Amino acid sequence: LNRWHIDAADLVCVGDSANDLEMLHLAGYSFAMANASSAVKTTAQYSTASNNESGALDVIDAVLRGDTPFN
Repeated sequence: LNRWHIDAADLVCVGDSANDLEMLHLAGYSFAMANASSAVKTTAQYSTASNNESGALDVIDAVLRGDTPFN
């Protein structure tokens, strides 16, 4: 974030396990994979499909298209 001068409020992240919790807390837009641990699901603001269903790719595609996946 510092290197690219990105504010954490603009960060979009996707996580599924305990090692992602710090990132999910920091990000302005945090997504839990459908297969995520309960701690991740509780921490993340939004959810997406599982990794077997391209959930992270869905979020990335929406951001790159300029869609608002944050509903």
